[in-house]
Amino acid sequence: MILIMASCSIKNSNSEGDKPLPNILFIPVDDLRPEFGAYGNAFVQTPNMDRLARQGVTFDRAYCQQAVCNPSRASLLTGLRPDSIQVWDLRTDFRDNVPDVVTLPQYFKQQGYTTIALGKIFHNNDPDTISWSITPENIEGFPFDPDAVYANAENLEIQQMKIQQLKAEGRSRIDQLGHWYVKANATENADVDDDAYYDGAQTTRAIEILQELKSDGRPFFLSVGYYRPHLPFNAPKKYWDLYDRSEIPLAENQFIPEGSPAYLVHGEAELRGYSDSHDLPLPNEEPWDEDRQREIKHGYYASVSYTDAQIGRLIDELERLGLAENTIVVLWGDHGWKLGEHNGWCKQTNYEIDTRVPLLISGAGVKAKGQHSNALTEFVDIYPTLCEMANFPVSDHLQGTSLVPLLADPDQEWKTAAYSQFLLGRFGRTTTVEGEQMGYAIRTDRYRYVEWYSWIKEENKPGDLLVNELFDHQIDPQENINIAANPEHKDLVEALSQQLKKGWRYSKPQIQRSADNESANLRIITHNVWYGFTKVPERKESWIVWMTGQDADIVSLQELNEYTQEKLAEDAKSYGHPYSVLLKEDGFPTGITSRYPIEDVQRVTQGFHHGLMRVRIKDIYFYVIHLHPSNWETRKSEINQILKDIKTLPANSKVILAGDFNTFSPLDSIYYSHGRLGPFFKERDLMYEENNLNKGELDYTVIQDVLDFGLVDLEASLRTTTYKFPGSFPTLVEKEGEHGDQRRLDYIFASKNLAIEVTRAEIITSDTALILSDHLPVVVDFELK
Repeated sequence: MILIMASCSIKNSNSEGDKPLPNILFIPVDDLRPEFGAYGNAFVQTPNMDRLARQGVTFDRAYCQQAVCNPSRASLLTGLRPDSIQVWDLRTDFRDNVPDVVTLPQYFKQQGYTTIALGKIFHNNDPDTISWSITPENIEGFPFDPDAVYANAENLEIQQMKIQQLKAEGRSRIDQLGHWYVKANATENADVDDDAYYDGAQTTRAIEILQELKSDGRPFFLSVGYYRPHLPFNAPKKYWDLYDRSEIPLAENQFIPEGSPAYLVHGEAELRGYSDSHDLPLPNEEPWDEDRQREIKHGYYASVSYTDAQIGRLIDELERLGLAENTIVVLWGDHGWKLGEHNGWCKQTNYEIDTRVPLLISGAGVKAKGQHSNALTEFVDIYPTLCEMANFPVSDHLQGTSLVPLLADPDQEWKTAAYSQFLLGRFGRTTTVEGEQMGYAIRTDRYRYVEWYSWIKEENKPGDLLVNELFDHQIDPQENINIAANPEHKDLVEALSQQLKKGWRYSKPQIQRSADNESANLRIITHNVWYGFTKVPERKESWIVWMTGQDADIVSLQELNEYTQEKLAEDAKSYGHPYSVLLKEDGFPTGITSRYPIEDVQRVTQGFHHGLMRVRIKDIYFYVIHLHPSNWETRKSEINQILKDIKTLPANSKVILAGDFNTFSPLDSIYYSHGRLGPFFKERDLMYEENNLNKGELDYTVIQDVLDFGLVDLEASLRTTTYKFPGSFPTLVEKEGEHGDQRRLDYIFASKNLAIEVTRAEIITSDTALILSDHLPVVVDFELK
């Protein structure tokens, strides 16, 4: 029996009507490419994976973030992209770079789940024990890295010869369990039981663990990671017998993509290292002997069918134990694999054949059972997906997007691109590559575009652009012709290059909420963006990236200097808002952008220093506020005009005031008791002939008028006993001149019929927000009934 322990208090249900928490059966399959029944290839025999597909959604265009084991798995399991965790090779432990990151199983462990790992989940040499409730166990009799396990006499003899040679040379490859790790031939057809190889033996153990988890009764996250079809392709004879080798088709495109450097077809050094494959040609040489090609493909398919049978054993036991109804099953292959395509073998490129991956999400919580999704999806999406399916909070540090909407409606519009990358020259065949090179790839609905840069290893950053690649999947789905150099595609290359450089945040889906829940969550942000980004223009791109990540529904903006309506619309669309309105095109304009239609637009300039805009979005009236910067009496006049206008609205209207009020709240007066702001504004009033002070004191009357009117200061309404006053101005970005002590100038007020539904209201003080503008943004979330 295993000792089942949890790291925190146990929860057996979530908040949705006390529904039991779903179990997770997590199945990584090493080197599995999307080429089996569920993906339209009836030649490959996979009845059990096909059964999972019928019980879930098959993602036809899922992509890994790097096509080699360690970076791909580390990225998926942390929810962060390779550049964020700086894992680009087989040796780097992600915890060396992000020691405190919480992995996917670790997060479920923190929520009270029993998390257990068998087989290859993270990379071979990195089990990441902190992620699991118990230390991942090794199956007795197998080496620590059990991929090179042989049963036939020929291969056992080769192993022994290599061991003797290593001993004679004074070298050792004995692992921590006392087993020699040496490889023989690339395939093995042995007349043995399934459990003679590791994947069968670990499935037998996994079945025992399932039985123990059933008895324990607590929610579990069980990951069973399969080694096959990773090399060597060793599988019991009965799985080889499923295929007639003479009928196995060979790759149609056994040549390097026209217009691309030969060294970009990479990865075959792994296969060449096996005893019977030293003669494997380079990609720029003549293709391998067809008999050898068919033998390797035969071994690959037999290995796939062998692993499929083990998955079937798992699913059968899940059903027998009565656990299937409340278990989410996720099956994924860590990257694609070349079987002669581009005259290459194995993985390790930025091409479609290596970056496109199988992904099935099946079982509990999946509504669109048996359906396929053609949406562009990524491995970093799996972490937030499982969090949402378990009804756990989804951390905003994750760099993927929950796929839950696609599990109900697989055909909806989704991401505009998926992103991958690959580092050449650090491992594998390195002699044909000049130094290290990093390739960044973007896959859109129609195109794959790749840029290769020299890699500055000491600084972990790209250097000069060396070469680019462009493939049109509409006419060239195999990526056989690189058209990047064609003059007719110059504008397309430039556009895709810009999209690639902008990054994944710009490609997030504009999720269309269904009619019955579209107002269930409403996020509003107000932000004064400081002279329309004209002071430091490079801030704008950072701001748009940041805003994209906030997933706001409505954004109120101030100081849109030098903006036009077209310019605002372009920015808004880049962070997912199809609707936008600008107050004016001179001075200090305000504006508003929205996920929803903006109606009943009223612009007022008379009696307002910067002007006023009132709009209606859904059934809420929004006032975009920017009061006078230096005269309290003018501010008081402006706010009273606004309050007067609210009285003209229909009775019980829902109202929001959001913006830069340039004044003080009586609710904050305790935070100004240090007395430094009075002298600061007294000096300004004298020096610049301003009128900030009211009878020599800070003016609280403008905000007091708003409060007396019955509107609620949302940020102040949610303060707790541990609240620390951040203020919203000034920030780190404004370094010139003296700006006085921290103070709150930016507010979001709501009518009481809205305020009762607020769930979050705060000034955002993240490191990023501190350098975007001289004002901090304010965010509020509503749970509207």
